[in-house]
Amino acid sequence: MPRQDVPYGGAICRLKERIAEIWDELGKKLHSINGVEGDGAGDVKIVSGDAAITITDSPAGHYVEIGLDHGNLPSAAVSSVNGQTGAVVLDASDINVIGGSDVETDLANLDADLQQAQSDIAQEALARANADSTLQGNINTLSASIPTAAATAVANDPTVAQLSTDVPNKVDKITSGSSLKAYTHTGATQGETSVVDGTAANSIGIRDANGRMQAADPAGGATDKTLVTANWVSQTGDSSPNNLLHKSGNETKTGLLTLQALKVQNTGNLSELVILKNPSFPSASTPPAGSYNSLISFVASNDEPLARIRFRETSRGVKQLWIDMAGTDGTLQSLMLIAIDADNNIVTPWS
Repeated sequence: MPRQDVPYGGAICRLKERIAEIWDELGKKLHSINGVEGDGAGDVKIVSGDAAITITDSPAGHYVEIGLDHGNLPSAAVSSVNGQTGAVVLDASDINVIGGSDVETDLANLDADLQQAQSDIAQEALARANADSTLQGNINTLSASIPTAAATAVANDPTVAQLSTDVPNKVDKITSGSSLKAYTHTGATQGETSVVDGTAANSIGIRDANGRMQAADPAGGATDKTLVTANWVSQTGDSSPNNLLHKSGNETKTGLLTLQALKVQNTGNLSELVILKNPSFPSASTPPAGSYNSLISFVASNDEPLARIRFRETSRGVKQLWIDMAGTDGTLQSLMLIAIDADNNIVTPWS
């Protein structure tokens, strides 16, 4: 065999030396763990048989870390309870409480107290029921006596007796509506009626802002007791149906009629007052020629003149009164002429 590091020709010799070196290195490697040899690659797997134990490989660090997962740790088993092991069965007497007693003793005492409380409650309920029964009896007796006592007290109280008379006769207070109303009643039935300044039906009249009363006009031709209005009286023209000057219809007047400013205008300066023999005749006869201040004509129903009285004042201040009478042929003839001058002297008729 050649010496180490001494060149030796041939490839076989160099291969043997390399194998020898590898074998030496293999002798230095781990061959098994706890008798468990590695696989073909020489690996022995390290695994965990419990979820609480974790295995973490670090090839870069050349280590295997075994850790503990606290969240998966199993509960620790109780080794003993009050000196008992295995399947332990505890009685109430085995559980101590603060103060040196145990649960069994305390429960027994609590049960006794509860029974006593139930007995006391039952006695209290019975006592209250008896008291309620007695109280209800007293209330019933008092209730039965109240109406009689109250009626007696009311009957003997003069103020209450007077109120019993006065109250039914008082006016009911009405608060509805926003317009003025007046209290009205029909017998014992009370009510209200509108107070207005217009012509509203079923209302009470009130003066307006000018101090005038107003009302609706009566019906045309009304003959009842309806009050008339200014409009009803003052209608003018031939179509006025309601004014107080009647244009038709037979009427009779007795007693003295004094007219101070009666004037019926016809033509020119002539004023004519017509007195008809037959009132159904509608107009006066044609006045005679000339200018007159006043004229009274008496005509028949066929408009034929019967008589007339004429009055006029001449330019010289002479006042003339003419009296004419119709003859059998209907022609008016002057029967009398009376004249007076401005100095109140009677003058000749034809002045």
